[in-house]
Amino acid sequence: MIIAGLPKCNHAVDQNGIFASVKGMSRVSINVLFVSAEAAPFAKVGGMADVVGSLPGALRRLGLDARVMLPYYGFLDSERYQITPVFSFQFPRRTGT
Repeated sequence: MIIAGLPKCNHAVDQNGIFASVKGMSRVSINVLFVSAEAAPFAKVGGMADVVGSLPGALRRLGLDARVMLPYYGFLDSERYQITPVFSFQFPRRTGT
């Protein structure tokens, strides 16, 4: 199994569902961060939300550390989904011409 973004070497899933190198089956620690404008069920407009909402969970079941980062929209129910704001920043923009 080859997944885009892995280092340029052959990888496979061992009998425990952990990504490991084919040569010697040594464990490999892989961290994946999805940065998206939408993720189901939090904010959904199109199909991308379905992928970003489900793929990290599938990767975690394979032993990868997969996380999602998305904008903290005002309509998100932080108590229901136990969402924790990580950081914030100012985004200055000009108005007019």
